[in-house]
Amino acid sequence: MRQIQIYENADILCAELAEALPIPASISEPIHIALSGGSTPTLLFEKMTAVDDPDAFKNTHFYWVDERHVPEDDPESNYAVFRRLLVDTGIVSAENVHPIKYHPDIHQMTVNYEQELRKHVPFEDGYPLFDEIVLGVGEDGHTASIFPDRLDLFETTDIVATTRHPVTGQGRVTLTGNTINNAYGVTVLCTGEKKRRILDEVLRENKPEYPISHVKLRPFASVIFKLDLAASHYSA
Repeated sequence: MRQIQIYENADILCAELAEALPIPASISEPIHIALSGGSTPTLLFEKMTAVDDPDAFKNTHFYWVDERHVPEDDPESNYAVFRRLLVDTGIVSAENVHPIKYHPDIHQMTVNYEQELRKHVPFEDGYPLFDEIVLGVGEDGHTASIFPDRLDLFETTDIVATTRHPVTGQGRVTLTGNTINNAYGVTVLCTGEKKRRILDEVLRENKPEYPISHVKLRPFASVIFKLDLAASHYSA
């Protein structure tokens, strides 16, 4: 099931999502959320620092959808901003954070991350069962680090895979399509006119050449597209 939620701007969009992430203290079971990198998630992390509850993320474990093949202190690291804003400040416990840790051998980096997922995340039907995955969408329709030339990553039985950026050739580690589609829910953050056009094509024409079109999810799960009004001609 796909839904669209429209906000006046990206600031309001991220503030609303940040308020929705904390779980009630009455829920003692861990919640498992996979996050993406990029400018909009960075704004989300900033909004999370303003959540007025010291125990807001006590039972929430955070993972990453994908990561560049760079050390964790590299400016290009998807994890780096989250660590600076939320871990180093004590808002999120380091014990609850599971980044895709750098290894000089990118294939070992993939193996290590899969082991981390198997250690902490419940599995069902052979794949991790995330409570929520927060995705972005690129101007080429890619999501996670699944680019248009790697649609096979929606068919593989692997849980985590290596891939490369089609332009820069930079190595990436990413959750695969079947892992993403096994989640209870997915939120896609979409801001900007170019990405709005991608979303328009996906929702109206399907566009199978775009990786984001292949996010379909398990039965009874939902994918919610959150976008800013400035980049949208949709009606609420």
